[in-house]
Amino acid sequence: MEEMKKDLIHLTAEVRNLAAAIQYLSQRTAWSETCFKQVQESGAMQMTEAVRKVLTDHKKLMSQVNILAMRLAATQGGSGGSSEGGPYQPMGKPSMNR
Repeated sequence: MEEMKKDLIHLTAEVRNLAAAIQYLSQRTAWSETCFKQVQESGAMQMTEAVRKVLTDHKKLMSQVNILAMRLAATQGGSGGSSEGGPYQPMGKPSMNR
């Protein structure tokens, strides 16, 4: 009988711990949903699509600039290249650093 009382006390404590954990997770879920809703309402998610399109367009443009630079260098036959006196250097990838 004493062993059953100890088991009951232990199980009761574990159920309380589980209830507290469920309550905590429920609060965190509600907070996350609130934050997600605020992000949606701010328009930040729509901005990411616009930024993605600008970056894609930028990559295409840089590719075209580099192709044109190589064509220009080929037509000039390595006789100087750019107005700075040296051969034209194709532009590298854009950096996302500020």
